Amino acid sequence: MSAPVTRRRALVASAAAALGIGAGVAPALAAPAAVPAVSPETKALQAELARLSREYRVACREADEVSERVEYPDPPEALYVRPGDRSLFMRQPEPSWSDKANGRDWWADPRTVEHLRNDAFRRLDGLGCPAACARRDEILAAIERWEAEDTAAEDAVGYTAAQDRFDAASAAYRAFRIRLVEMRTDDPDALTVKALAIVDLCDRSEARLDSLIARAMERDSGAHETALALSMARDFIALFGTSAWVSA
Repeated sequence: MSAPVTRRRALVASAAAALGIGAGVAPALAAPAAVPAVSPETKALQAELARLSREYRVACREADEVSERVEYPDPPEALYVRPGDRSLFMRQPEPSWSDKANGRDWWADPRTVEHLRNDAFRRLDGLGCPAACARRDEILAAIERWEAEDTAAEDAVGYTAAQDRFDAASAAYRAFRIRLVEMRTDDPDALTVKALAIVDLCDRSEARLDSLIARAMERDSGAHETALALSMARDFIALFGTSAWVSA
């Protein structure tokens, strides 16, 4: 990153010197422009961005690859909606019946499970509905067993550990981006780190960045501010380059 930045600075400074801008001397006597060095703090930011991005992408790729090897068990029969379930729970908030497994309605949709666990269904006990209470308890017990079987299947191939690594890498990278947002600087090299972080979040794709800019302009609120910030990052990268970028 620093090489293209300093080359451009040197070219701009040399051009200004050649024109006598701000030098107070004849162009022929202008001294060669000094190339400013990248500060140690900015070098550390560059290295941290490259490291965190690499760790995040590697962890994401590993989690995706391991997830393909997980063999999840089929849902237990107790989770499928039975004809009598609607009549048992007809006086309670009706759960969502839209999600299906194997073409059949089932009770395993997370929203549905929350319905079964909420206060309205707890009142079944007080209403003296033994059949409804028994069916509810059967469903919840089946869900707990199935979730435990899912977890065991994930543990068996290392997916749980891979997901933990991804979560840690994601959290660390997010914390770094928050630091960049809160950081104020007039150093072009440090500003390039901010721009690189934006481009990295767009999968390092100019097309993706342009798409986000276009989507921001379609919003009613905050459109121009967001689009301008994204376009500034895009143009900053195009101006100063990415030669120091470390790909994962």
